[in-house]
Formats: sequence, structure tokens, C-alpha cells
Amino acid sequence: MDDFAQQEDQISNESSAGNTLNNGVEPTDTITKILKYQEEGYVFHGSEDPDIATLEPRLAKGIGSFNADTAVYASTNPQVCIMGIIRSRSSWCLGKNDRGSLTAEIPISWKPLVEKGHGTLYVLPSESFVSGNVEGWQVKSQVPVMPVDKVDVTFDDYLALGGKVVWKEGE
Repeated sequence: MDDFAQQEDQISNESSAGNTLNNGVEPTDTITKILKYQEEGYVFHGSEDPDIATLEPRLAKGIGSFNADTAVYASTNPQVCIMGIIRSRSSWCLGKNDRGSLTAEIPISWKPLVEKGHGTLYVLPSESFVSGNVEGWQVKSQVPVMPVDKVDVTFDDYLALGGKVVWKEGE
């Protein structure tokens, strides 16, 4: 048996504590874990607060009719949530690149702070969420939502998930 097959066999035979994905195996690295949750249809909410037991509906701070009510806001794209955790500002431009990943244009003066950014990515069941704007990335729920898991994330995770940054001059 080769090393890969032995690892796969070992993983399938180990039981894991806490939250597990539908296949019963708990991924050990952050990116694999996030991608598996995304594949299984979960949605994501980012926060600097690592101790949220239940996300409660709140009045949105965004612009547009979809953001005009009280709800729990989340995204099908974890990159959006991670970038929001690391202190997104109105001077930043966010958009989708040709591979469906997020590209952020950020003033270079923010680079030291952004690269040290970290927070918690909450994994939420999608059943109570409805789709909204922002190319289908934003969803909202009118009811409180209990996370099924939470993942510590950093700016490096944003990049590892395919996110891109264009550092621009000026503020």
C-alpha cells in the first residue's frame, strides 16, 4: 500500500471529536475544511469575534434594497467573508475575476494591516437563507442562525482560496 493509500485508510478509520463533515471525516487543514463545507452547500459569515454562539439578525450597513432590512447576512463565497474580516474599507474595490474568485483593489498603505488580518469564519446551514445581490454571493436569513462550525482564518487563507489583491497607490 502506498503512502497516500495508507493516509486515506488511516483517516477513514479514525474517529474525530466535535463537528464533522457529512462523510464523517474532519479535514485537518483550514483550506480543505472550508472547501468541503462550500461543496456541501453551507454559507459563511466572517467576524472578528471568535465566540458567537448564535448569529442574530441585525440591521445591515450595506447599500441597496437587499441590504435594507434586519437579517443575518452571509455569503456562499468564503473569500468575501475573509476579506470583510480583515477590515474592508469603502476605498477598496472588490470584484469577481474570471475564475469566480474575488479580486480586491486595496491602497498599498493598508498592506501591513491587511497581511496581519485574522478572524473567524462561521459555517452556517443554508436552509433559512435566501439569495440576494452581488452576483449571488450574498445571502440573508430573517431568523437567528446557529453555526455548525467556526474556522480561524487569516489573509493567507483568502489567498489560498484563490483570492487576489491588487495593491494600488493612493488612499
